[in-house]
Amino acid sequence: MQLAWGDFLSDLESREGSEAIVDVEWQGAFLRFRSRLIKVDRPASCNAEAARRFGVVPQYVTLSFANGVRINLYMRHVRSVKHYSDGIAVCFGGEPGRPSSIALYSEARKGWRAG
Repeated sequence: MQLAWGDFLSDLESREGSEAIVDVEWQGAFLRFRSRLIKVDRPASCNAEAARRFGVVPQYVTLSFANGVRINLYMRHVRSVKHYSDGIAVCFGGEPGRPSSIALYSEARKGWRAG
């Protein structure tokens, strides 16, 4: 994993209130939407500091967006987290040979149009 769990949780929480472009790929289907990330829900005992110090990782994290979409990220399915200059990509287990992913990009990403 390119990004540590504590850094991943901190990065998600720092993106609350900002615009995000979300790409979801699952079993060959592709979904893209743009919305504001309004809340990152996780158990209170599983914060970024606990993940850094003790290796405590929440079972799941829920991402709530302004358009009503809620995405539950179950940590046991996460295979890798990569940090880019304009966002993060979360890859998780799916069918063999067909990984699924969620990418959260900042609003500054160029070349994207809602369709």
